[in-house]
Parts: sequence; C-alpha cells; structure tokens
Amino acid sequence: MDKEEIERLIARKKKEIKQLLELKELLKSEHIERQIDMRLDDLSKLYKEVKKRK
Repeated sequence: MDKEEIERLIARKKKEIKQLLELKELLKSEHIERQIDMRLDDLSKLYKEVKKRK
C-alpha cells in the first residue's frame, strides 16, 4: 500500500464514521456503535501506517 492509497483509505474511514455517527443519532443502536468503534480502530491503524512511512 502506498502513501496515497493509505490517505484515501483514511478519508473514506472518516466519512464512514461521520455517516455512522449521524445514523446512530437517528437509531440509537448499539450495533452502530460497534461499527463506529471498528472503523475508529481501522483509522488508528492507518494513521500508524502513515507514521511508519514518514
């Protein structure tokens, strides 16, 4: 994975998290919270990968 691909993934994960947070407000769902947590974890891993490549 190159740096640009990682940055695209980061942007996509941020967008997914934002959408899930909006959906969570509407549905009050634990499942949505788990999905958000999973994406935050993915985002953290991607940021660590970017940091390693600098």
